Amino acid sequence: MSSRLKRKVSVPVVIGDTMGEVYKYIGLSDLVFIGGSFKDYGSHSPIESILLKKLVVVGPSTFNFKSIINSGLKGKVFLQIKPDQISETIKKFFEKKYNTEFKENINVFLKENQKDEDKLIKLISKYF
Repeated sequence: MSSRLKRKVSVPVVIGDTMGEVYKYIGLSDLVFIGGSFKDYGSHSPIESILLKKLVVVGPSTFNFKSIINSGLKGKVFLQIKPDQISETIKKFFEKKYNTEFKENINVFLKENQKDEDKLIKLISKYF
């Protein structure tokens, strides 16, 4: 992380602003908001977050990851919200019932999509 700020609120927030550290940032997180999707820029990839079993929140602009985001929405492991719903979503996330439901959904989603994950890792790995 390029800089450290003192917390002024009771909920820790991590904002990643460097390349190559996405897994570190996601690993520190419980709830991941996908950048770019809250403006008309298009979403960043939600794949790393879902593989690390994090709840993914996206905004309305998801045209460049539409297929995976639609699958995640259907499987109830992604939430799609409007920018004015961010505060409400954070509060709801910390309700125990909500977290239990999410954990069950993500395990099912990952198991159902395991073969797709293997194909994706194989495809991506030839570029690294």
